[in-house]
Amino acid sequence: MVGIVVADALTYRFSNASELKGYVGRVPSEQDERVLKFTPSGLVLKQQAIQVPEQMTCKFHLYLDELISLKRLCEKVLRHIE
Repeated sequence: MVGIVVADALTYRFSNASELKGYVGRVPSEQDERVLKFTPSGLVLKQQAIQVPEQMTCKFHLYLDELISLKRLCEKVLRHIE
């Protein structure tokens, strides 16, 4: 299985939290200690996440480009709230 290389600080913090929750595990690597792989429960979560856009499309009867616009607008609102 191909691992994920954790490159920046935000991703590193996220990967540590995901590792603690059991979604990813570190892969021994001589080249880089930041390589992670999904655990079985992480793979289940990944499959669920892959289905979210389709489920959103069905629920709201919106096209993908409309959902993307909605997501961007929600993110903009959240930035101003925080």
